[in-house]
This record gives sequence, C-alpha cells and structure tokens, in this order.
Amino acid sequence: MSQTSSPVDQLTTPDAHVWMQYVPDGAVSVTAEGLTLVLKASIVLQERFEALLAKRKAGALSVEETREYEAICDLDAALSWLNRLARGSRNA
Repeated sequence: MSQTSSPVDQLTTPDAHVWMQYVPDGAVSVTAEGLTLVLKASIVLQERFEALLAKRKAGALSVEETREYEAICDLDAALSWLNRLARGSRNA
C-alpha cells in the first residue's frame, strides 16, 4: 500500500474514488470459502501488477504506470480489509 492510512480512511476521503479510474473492469473476482465470499484480484490484474512491479524495481515506471501501480496496491489493501471483516463477522 502506498500510504499508511487505513482502508476506511482511504475510502472516505473526498477524492477516494480517484484511484478507481486506474483499476480496470473485471479486476476483482469472487470465490466462496465455505459460507464466506472472498474477494481477490483477478488473474489479469495480478499479472499486470507483477509487470508493473518489475518495472518499478528497474526504476522504469512512467507517471501513469505509477498511478496504476498505487491504485492496485490500494485495491489490494481494501480487498484484504474487506475479507478480514467478512471472516470476522462469520466467526462472531
């Protein structure tokens, strides 16, 4: 994740929707683990993230690719947080 704020803080800021323009349609898949739905990055998004990560490590990301990389990181943090909530509510 590119920032230290919580996913809730990121989703409720005035410009929270801005990062979503850098995440492609079909970026999230839903699977079932028992009675809980689990949100995951799609295979296509995972592959794109790996390509961007390799370019980032090489210091070759453009400004637009940096925004895309950060958006994917933010999406991953949000999905992780939502999945933790779902697991917690199942155990409550």
